[in-house]
Amino acid sequence: MSDYQAITAEEQLQLEAETSLLGILLQHEDLVLECYIEPQEMVADSRHRLILELIKYSYNENDRVGLMAVTEAVVAYSNGDIEKQNKMLEQIGGVAYLSALQGALPNRINFDYYQRIVHNNYIVRTLKNRIQQKLLTVSADGEADKAINALRAELDELEELGKVKRSNDLVKVSDALKQHAEDIEEKALHAGEIDIYSIGKDMDNLTGGLHLEELTITAARPSVGKTAEMINESIRSLKSPNTANVVISAEMPTNQLLNRYAGAIGNIDLKVFKTGALDMDQWDRYHKAMGWLERQELYFDDTPGITIEAIERKVKKLQKELLKKGITKIVLFIDYLQLIESEKRFPNTTEKVSYISKTLKRMARRLKIAINALAQLNRGVEGRQEKRPMMSDLKDSGSIEQDADNIKFLHRDDYYDKSTEKKDIIEIIVAKQRNGPVGTVEMVFQKKFGKYLDLDRSHQGGDKK
Repeated sequence: MSDYQAITAEEQLQLEAETSLLGILLQHEDLVLECYIEPQEMVADSRHRLILELIKYSYNENDRVGLMAVTEAVVAYSNGDIEKQNKMLEQIGGVAYLSALQGALPNRINFDYYQRIVHNNYIVRTLKNRIQQKLLTVSADGEADKAINALRAELDELEELGKVKRSNDLVKVSDALKQHAEDIEEKALHAGEIDIYSIGKDMDNLTGGLHLEELTITAARPSVGKTAEMINESIRSLKSPNTANVVISAEMPTNQLLNRYAGAIGNIDLKVFKTGALDMDQWDRYHKAMGWLERQELYFDDTPGITIEAIERKVKKLQKELLKKGITKIVLFIDYLQLIESEKRFPNTTEKVSYISKTLKRMARRLKIAINALAQLNRGVEGRQEKRPMMSDLKDSGSIEQDADNIKFLHRDDYYDKSTEKKDIIEIIVAKQRNGPVGTVEMVFQKKFGKYLDLDRSHQGGDKK
């Protein structure tokens, strides 16, 4: 801004904070490591952004700041080009302005105070600019909803931006060990217990069940049994203490999902739900299944084209409500990943899926929930003699393989070979487990009920959990 332009009290405070911040840095090089302000946050004076950039560059390169160090950084930036050097010196106000900043003698005790002012103003300014930009997109033909959704996405980003990360956020091992010991002691008290049940006991033995803060991808070709796997894992996880489920279904409506739940819980042939021709025994099992479901903390959203940003907002809101009821664990199921949209725009599907994958992983850690997202496989598996899926078969994979803590593939021999000896057997191939071994668990898949059973318990009609 011009030195002669009248400025508001808010702008004056920003200017004083920036000049004081730079003055302190020029005098006290040790505080450069404590500075979390980025050059783009300095807006009160056109010279300040480049000066901060030069200060950080000088410290990184030579462990020095101060008047001479910054002017030497100008020379280095210019690569010996005198014209460029003179222009850069002019951009920072020359040695005279650097001397004025260094000679102002602001108190280093107020360093964090000045940083907070600069950073908070940057957040507010960014918010105002983005709101104005989104308002410009609103038109009379119904674009308002899109603008509102896009703005919500921006607000989520700014919420993260507002959480200031200081430079000294490293954790000393002694502090980390204290928390580690507490975690191990807590686990020792419940040794052998599963915190959140997965789809079956054999899978629990391999994976230790479902885990908060972890993203699991379950992938298969169409009609192999992905949705049934999700529903059976949902049913069993709900039998864990203090656990709720959120099911996001971008593929089928809630009513059809409830058919699947009823079939799996009550051993009811899924075909009868199309006609309603249930016999007396089926009606009895249906009502018992519905009665059990009604008592669960189970939530659905079948909004077509739902966005990943909307999902996170809904889960965060629900989480606050559940905590009041003592429900501390949430498992989020998504059917399926490639059908989820975003309020952002991407040049291609691969980049969109990669963004959604990264957001799911971040959401799992930030909200401390378990996430199981179903995913499609590409057609490559169909052209191979060996039909068992591999990592490279993940459709629009992008960063899915890197982001996921666990990756499971579903495979059925009888999907490809009707005469196989492994009829009604489904393999759950744990191809990646960040904190455990990989391996394969075989389960019975009673397709007519949409039900998964552990092999050694299938004759009993299911296990107690």
